Amino acid sequence: MLALILFLIASIATLAVISFLTRTEEKERIRRQSQRKMKIQAESMIEIISCLEQITPTRMIPKLINDEVINLLTAISQLDKSPPPHLLSTIERAQLRSKELMNSQNKAKISYHKESDSQIKYAQFQLGEGVKVLRQLHTKSIITDSELSSYESELSWASLMVGLASQIAQGQEFAALGDNSTAQEYFKKAQQTLLQSVHQDSRRQSMIKELDEMIAGTRRAMSKHLLAEQSTLAPAAAF
Repeated sequence: MLALILFLIASIATLAVISFLTRTEEKERIRRQSQRKMKIQAESMIEIISCLEQITPTRMIPKLINDEVINLLTAISQLDKSPPPHLLSTIERAQLRSKELMNSQNKAKISYHKESDSQIKYAQFQLGEGVKVLRQLHTKSIITDSELSSYESELSWASLMVGLASQIAQGQEFAALGDNSTAQEYFKKAQQTLLQSVHQDSRRQSMIKELDEMIAGTRRAMSKHLLAEQSTLAPAAAF
């Protein structure tokens, strides 16, 4: 009888240990899964930031997304009892990046122009992803309705311009070679896209007017500020 009681006690203890280990393993699995998910989100946002830094004059947009990267990386570190040094270092670099994004003394050239169709598609994709992140920030009440509207308009305009800037640049190349007929075709195509656009950006009408002049041959190049060709914050080093 005593042996049976001892056997039952041992069995119960074994089951308890197995149950504890199973719960511990499940918690660990969920922790790792959560960390992987947040890491993927952070890496995706870092790609968005790197793209926007080269295109958008509004520095607050990449900064807001970078601040969300910091939040994600911090959340990842908090799931570890002892966060790895490389993660803490990455958080520090992200924090420095946010400061650099708001530092008006840090200059670099930005432009809508891309060299290939694949670069144009990639930039437009990342601009669209940037809008998604901004909407998530709006849902969290991090940005206001008016800020979201303004930022969406900026990224929508940038997406339109990434494509147009290439057409205009190609037209200018043909004009420089003396092929005015082909150059005019590119300028007309770019102008038609603007005429069909319903975007309310004030630069739209200025571009239509300047393209008229380029088609007529009385203007050789588009005003640089209309193609976002200006100096702004230098991109931070990749994480």
